[in-house]
Amino acid sequence: MRPWASLCSSGATTWLYIAERTSKSLSGAAEATGHYIEGDLTLAANAQREAAKEPKVELPGVDSPTEGQ
Repeated sequence: MRPWASLCSSGATTWLYIAERTSKSLSGAAEATGHYIEGDLTLAANAQREAAKEPKVELPGVDSPTEGQ
């Protein structure tokens, strides 16, 4: 097995977490910026707070039940 394949399979949860954390942070920053531009500081703060929450990462077939069961 190639070292990269081994890293990907053994660290799948880590890679998914990084992707989810990045996505959530960027989306939250964009949403908060929109609210700041509109002058709604309350909604901007709420968007930042939601984006900072810990993402829940589940591996299909590992952390969640298989469909049909």
